[in-house]
Order: sequence, then C-alpha cells, then structure tokens
Amino acid sequence: MTADGDYNETYARFWAGIIDAPGVDREDKIRRELHDYTFLMEQVPSVYDAVSGGRISKPNTMAFEVIGQFEQHYVRRGDVVGDLRAIVADASDFDELRKLVSEYADRADRPE
Repeated sequence: MTADGDYNETYARFWAGIIDAPGVDREDKIRRELHDYTFLMEQVPSVYDAVSGGRISKPNTMAFEVIGQFEQHYVRRGDVVGDLRAIVADASDFDELRKLVSEYADRADRPE
C-alpha cells in the first residue's frame, strides 16, 4: 500500500468488511472506527519523533522511512558506545583520553 493509493481500493480491501458487515449499525461503526483512527493519528507522531531521534513526526510517513531513521539513530548510538570503549582502552592517561575523545567528536561532527 502506498500513501497516494486509490481510496476506493483501500475501502474495498480493508474497510468494507468492517463497515458494510450485515447487521452492523453503519453510522455507529464509522464513528467508532474514526475514534480509533483519531487516537492513532494523535499518538503516532510522538512515537515517530521518539524512535527517529526527532527527525520524523508526520503520521503519514512511510514505515521504511521511520525504520531507517530508527536504525540510523540507534545503531549509530551503539557504534559510538563501542568506539568510546575502544578509546578508553587505548588511552594511557587522562590527557590522552581527552585528546582521543575530542578527535572522535570532531570526526563525528563532520557530515557524512
């Protein structure tokens, strides 16, 4: 499914079985589904913001974009921890540790 797909196809594929089911009060069912949808639309931006490191908050963002930002943000964080452990192990004293960490930070500030 894409965000710009045909809304009639989406209705037929997903909603028709829910909304058009026999014996269902259609208006009540639509209101209930819209209530649930509103909850999601209000909550998703906070989750996207948190897992993307503050880079994504729009609820209609494709999942692969959010996942990519999550992986970049948190995988990179894991890499940083490993790098810092290696720096600490390599440093012979506090002054050298300060120098190595400063050099590492300078490299990290440069755009990729």
